[in-house]
Amino acid sequence: MSARTKKSLVILISIPAAIIGLLLLLARIMEPGVVSFAGNTANPETSYINPDKFYIAKGGIEIVPGEHVDYADMHNFTGDMRPQDALTKIYEKYPHFSADTLSDVYSPECLWNKDYIATACMLLKLPASVEYSMIFPGDFSAYIIYVNGRKIYEYDKLSDGTYLNPAPRLIKLPYNSFGRYEIIVTVNSPKGYGVSGFDTILIGTDEKIASAYNLYRDLNLLTLCFIVVTLVFIAMQFVAFKGGKKLTAFCLYFLAAFLYVFTKDEFSLITTGLSVPLPLMLLLKSVATPIYTSSILFICYALFPEVFPKKLVHTIVFLQIFPIISELSFRSFDILTYISDLVLILPLVPCLYVFLLSFEASKPYSLRFGICIFFVEADILMRHTTYNLAVPLMFDYFPPIGAFMVLNVLMMADKYKTQNVTESYYKDELNKYLGALQASENAFLNAQIKPHFLYNTLNTIADLCVTDPEKAKGLIDSLTEYLKLILELDNMEEQVSLKRELELANAYTAIEKERFPSINFYRDYPIKMPDISLPALTIQPLIENAIKHGVRKSNRPGAVTLRIVDAPDKVTFFVSDNGVGMNEETIRGLFNEPKENKSIGIYNIDKRLKNQYNEGLSIDSTIDLGTCVTFTIPKK
Repeated sequence: MSARTKKSLVILISIPAAIIGLLLLLARIMEPGVVSFAGNTANPETSYINPDKFYIAKGGIEIVPGEHVDYADMHNFTGDMRPQDALTKIYEKYPHFSADTLSDVYSPECLWNKDYIATACMLLKLPASVEYSMIFPGDFSAYIIYVNGRKIYEYDKLSDGTYLNPAPRLIKLPYNSFGRYEIIVTVNSPKGYGVSGFDTILIGTDEKIASAYNLYRDLNLLTLCFIVVTLVFIAMQFVAFKGGKKLTAFCLYFLAAFLYVFTKDEFSLITTGLSVPLPLMLLLKSVATPIYTSSILFICYALFPEVFPKKLVHTIVFLQIFPIISELSFRSFDILTYISDLVLILPLVPCLYVFLLSFEASKPYSLRFGICIFFVEADILMRHTTYNLAVPLMFDYFPPIGAFMVLNVLMMADKYKTQNVTESYYKDELNKYLGALQASENAFLNAQIKPHFLYNTLNTIADLCVTDPEKAKGLIDSLTEYLKLILELDNMEEQVSLKRELELANAYTAIEKERFPSINFYRDYPIKMPDISLPALTIQPLIENAIKHGVRKSNRPGAVTLRIVDAPDKVTFFVSDNGVGMNEETIRGLFNEPKENKSIGIYNIDKRLKNQYNEGLSIDSTIDLGTCVTFTIPKK
């Protein structure tokens, strides 16, 4: 095992452990106190609480399964509560069991058809000097809450077949001069409904509970805003750099992260003010985690395609169907739930494997990507260790999402740095060739290489230096080849090999293809290229005319084709396009000598071919269909 592999394994273990340790330390520092309900005791002792802290209220909850208890039948008092009150009558009339938290309602005893139905009874005595509030978890779609004989909260939409979107309930307890609180809570929820980040009841002074509630809500808003701003930032990069696998992968990741946070935390609905129908919410919830973990695989592939185990990943992505089925079936089947929980962490396996290989090979971004994966790993582990508002789940959302944001920013910084170096280098190279052009006194060269052609090509290269340095390099290579071939010509009458003439044409079409991506260039050559010579600059000007006067004036996608037909005694060339075409009068005008002969056009090519072979150009054109220019070179 190499030293670098050992280092990667140390990172693999130490970073998640450090993250989890830090969050658990934070949890310990902020750990709330615990108070217990009195159970079925009629005369509870006073639970003294610190007004500067909030508390988890757990234990001593009596649950009546399968019943919506009508409090009016139990009401035999007015004013402040007295011992031997309605709770005693409930315990006498209905079977009940003791529980630690309200989430114990999700037990087989409370399942009625497809809904969990129960009434939870709680008795608590607190100092009467201050007023108190409670937060009930958002695991239930219907709540009816009585405190000391008064109905203080009701939200029940079960009667019309719809359900309240999950959200914690902040309930202010009515002031009681004895500090005795009898709380009866009727809850109802369909299977698979609960998505709460905590499953306990929190209690404290009004001020303390309100601040905790607002903190959690604000952290959620901050997280959602952070994801949206990051997504907009990456989308702007995507547009500026014209896409690419890496930016596409990051866009998908942050879209998935937004869906993941939105569906996994009940405060998202409060924060955004959205009301999502339950069937849609359950569908989004079922696909959120599989999409989130799969999006990390896409980033892994975009960064390290050469070591990415595609076959294994295809299997893992296919297996993500199990968590979706489990959620849509309301996690009704235990074995399917266990399989789903295992499948959801499988995407981390190929990511860690790719990290080990890429880090060993010292590939760019390998360590940064590994840190991001470790944050995700820590996030998944932390979800099984935090359960209350003291350490909000927002804290474990932030590390992986923030790490991927930092990774994207660092990648963009490297990209800009590389582009600046590349742009400087290519500018120097271009200046060398432009200096050679300016120093040349070759009249033929000055006539053929038109200023606007060079100007437009250089503008295209300048844009590509920012958006796509690799394409800029290819275009500069093509322009370099084109200029080199032109500079080596002495006069228009010079004979060049067919191979050289085609090299010039290919360099030119490569430039034009980059300038006009909608134009396609096609070649139809014989298998064995004929060994002939022809006048210099015969083919390239014909292709230029096809582009400039044919396809660029047409509204449909352009196509220019160069076809070479080899016969025993001659070679025939066809340059065709699907442009606007010409009428007969326009065609005849092309063969007239221009008043100012400053460039190589149809007239000059035709004249040179006739001088050497007694046969010039032939033009066949149809309006709105296109043009085909033909010439023949005899074999010696």
